[in-house]
Amino acid sequence: KKTDTGYYFCKVVGWMPQSGGTWYKAAEKTSTSVRVTVTSLEPTYSVLLSAPTTPHFSDDPTELECKVTDVQNANGTRMTVSWHYRKPTPADLPVSDDLIATMDQNWDLQAGEKYKERVGKGHIVLTKLDPAVFKLQVLHTRDTDRGEYFCTVSAWAQTKDHSWVKTKDVSSRNLPVSWEQEDPSLTVVATPLKAVFSGGDPFEMACKVTGKKLKNPKYSVLINVEEPSSRKIRKIMSMSQDSVTRLEEWNEKDRLDSVVLEKSSADEFRFRMYLTQISDAGYYYCEVTAWTPDAGNTWSEATRGISNKVKIDFENTGPAFNVSLHSDKLTVYPGETVKIECVITVHGAAAGTDDISYDVKWSVSTEDKSVFLVTMDRWGVRTLTPRNGTSDCSLERIKPRTYRLSIHNTEDTDRGSYHCSVTPWLKTSDGAWQKSLEIQSEPVHLKVDFAMLESLKYPLLFGAGAALCVGLLAMLIGYIGARFCCKNALQDDMRGNRRLVSMEMD
Repeated sequence: KKTDTGYYFCKVVGWMPQSGGTWYKAAEKTSTSVRVTVTSLEPTYSVLLSAPTTPHFSDDPTELECKVTDVQNANGTRMTVSWHYRKPTPADLPVSDDLIATMDQNWDLQAGEKYKERVGKGHIVLTKLDPAVFKLQVLHTRDTDRGEYFCTVSAWAQTKDHSWVKTKDVSSRNLPVSWEQEDPSLTVVATPLKAVFSGGDPFEMACKVTGKKLKNPKYSVLINVEEPSSRKIRKIMSMSQDSVTRLEEWNEKDRLDSVVLEKSSADEFRFRMYLTQISDAGYYYCEVTAWTPDAGNTWSEATRGISNKVKIDFENTGPAFNVSLHSDKLTVYPGETVKIECVITVHGAAAGTDDISYDVKWSVSTEDKSVFLVTMDRWGVRTLTPRNGTSDCSLERIKPRTYRLSIHNTEDTDRGSYHCSVTPWLKTSDGAWQKSLEIQSEPVHLKVDFAMLESLKYPLLFGAGAALCVGLLAMLIGYIGARFCCKNALQDDMRGNRRLVSMEMD
């Protein structure tokens, strides 16, 4: 073998017999050296890298094949492969290569530091199809996997002690792996299928979805309505990507079954509303979210889109309503009672008619929040909201279109802006009730003042009483002490004074 290269020589020793049968070394001669050179032909081969499978989207699989060709002088040679990734960098920056995985001379797999987790989980697979073909599979290609790949095939020769030494490395050309990087987009178009002209008519709307740059998407849809007066957005119902429907903010107990959302095709949804009411007027639209599968067999949100708005309006809306507030006083002291009246005015209908009823709702707004106080439905049933504090409120109907809110034992937390919201109900010719749009009054600002004299009255009385009692007690203690404890001393002083006076007169 090649390791046998070197200088060879022989040594001759002559031995002579002695008496007694022993031998002794008589002469010794070493020959001249002869150089022996063992030359071996290095194996020659080429490495070709191809990509049978390339990704078109993120999370698509990638498959690279490294093939050894034109092999010569490779008898007894073992071939192994190493896979490398080169990140795309600007021309003025140094290029660095990352080791994905390599096979040693025993064909044992060793993953690179950055790829250990993915190789361990089986997301990156290395296989050896035959002695000359190696394959790298990335089951879920990431955006960070864009770049250039190359493989290096190593030739190993066996030594005398049956170990292996590397004799040659040949690398393939760099193969770029990339795909068009474009953000996914979603277009949603809402089309009215059945228009509404009067209360009781059905309404139907179709939502058509068009997605771009989405891989195996599923869609979830949410039906929203924008109320025409307050511009408030209210969620009606939704359908998940698994076609599970759910009512969102549609909480009208008598009409829970009047709205339907169904999936008519893979990219189209239909929303229907039966027995529409005047309160259903507004702008309806679809909010669609696209979901795509990821590596963990879960769904992740890719993008979302909002459709155009479809208007529900009524030709005959009946009478017009107006709501106003009146208060007996706007500034109160703690502990007092304040009364606020909500007066409903009707235009276009006879006063005192039995064909109109009302839902009345009171609320108060402060600097940081809005709180509902009490409600009265059209049947006269009142519902109070639990309150924190000592104050209490009540609601009564004092006239057919006048509702009075009373706040008893007011305290500092009762200050704020009070609103009255009224929802009229109209009785149709067939005896059914139609719910109209909610009307909100202008606010009334209530101020709770701090009464200085009232707050100091009791402390002053208690202080004066306590001072009087302490003064009387001090006088009593002084009198007792002077009357009993100092009596003898005073008498002695008086006798001395009398003697001095007698002497002075003599």
